Amino acid sequence: MFDTRTLIAITIDGGGTLASILASATNGINVNAGSSDTVILRNLSINGAGTTLGLNGINFLAGKRLIVENCTIENFSQNAISIAPSNASSTTISNSSLKASAFGIAVSSANASGSISVLVSNSSTYQNNNAGLSVTVPSGKPGVGVFVDHLNSQFNNTGLLASGTGAIVSLGNSVIQGNGNGVYQTGGSSVSSFKNNEISNNGNDGTPLAGISLN
Repeated sequence: MFDTRTLIAITIDGGGTLASILASATNGINVNAGSSDTVILRNLSINGAGTTLGLNGINFLAGKRLIVENCTIENFSQNAISIAPSNASSTTISNSSLKASAFGIAVSSANASGSISVLVSNSSTYQNNNAGLSVTVPSGKPGVGVFVDHLNSQFNNTGLLASGTGAIVSLGNSVIQGNGNGVYQTGGSSVSSFKNNEISNNGNDGTPLAGISLN
């Protein structure tokens, strides 16, 4: 069992063993790295010990690049993964399960000095009280580009939520089903679809504003 800690330019790989973090009343991992640093988190189980206890599973505060691979993160009162860095950055989340929290993945440029890019692939967000994936750009803040490929977002309040001008999401090969709201866009945000998604059986499916032509 790892202690909760702040990580700077490091790889933590729990492959080959049971590597877990129990984070009651705190964040599981704070990533507060230098502007040229990459942090890699791989093969970890991070548990907030109940949605009224743990805060964020992974809390990305600063760094050039965050890579999350093959992780299960659940039971947090705020976000399974919070991406709100103070600098321009990129995040990759792959082969991971983000569940039973307030938000599965929450991306915001509220604190950022530059644009943020995020890739989510081959992952699932489900049974979160709010959104499985939330992308927010407050007024006057840098833009956020999120590229989604093979995401299963199910049984959340909202499958995919985009808010604010400059919040741009490209969605492909994904399943958004069984949520209160499927795709919800507000405040000038844009969700574009490759037209190969399954968005159905939600209380309100919603429709991506634009389609992307495949050449």
